[in-house]
Amino acid sequence: MTARIFVRYRRPVLINRDLQIAAWVTESRGRYTPQSHYDTEPETRAALDLIFDDHFSRDEPGVFAPLRDTLLVSDHYLHLADLRSYLAADARLLGLYADQDAWAVRSHARAISVRTSTKPGRPY
Repeated sequence: MTARIFVRYRRPVLINRDLQIAAWVTESRGRYTPQSHYDTEPETRAALDLIFDDHFSRDEPGVFAPLRDTLLVSDHYLHLADLRSYLAADARLLGLYADQDAWAVRSHARAISVRTSTKPGRPY
């Protein structure tokens, strides 16, 4: 498979990057064990224990039991594999947001890039 590349904002971007990620996810499903993430990652365990111990559903105990089974037994979408990187990205975001000047620069740059990446005359 040949990757088509186009340049946007002076940076090469793979158009079929999503297809490559999808292929990796499909291939990974055979050896993925969600329980191992729960057992070895303290952040994952702490987050899931809050959910599974009815911390957020005191009036409806057990309402998240199906979620427990889905995440720890049949996690088709590999949610737990992504949780650690999601937390790292969230920490970077909070750090950037704490610096209001940097946040303003980044948010304005993003707004401009969204607007300029659309076709002329079409709403973004």
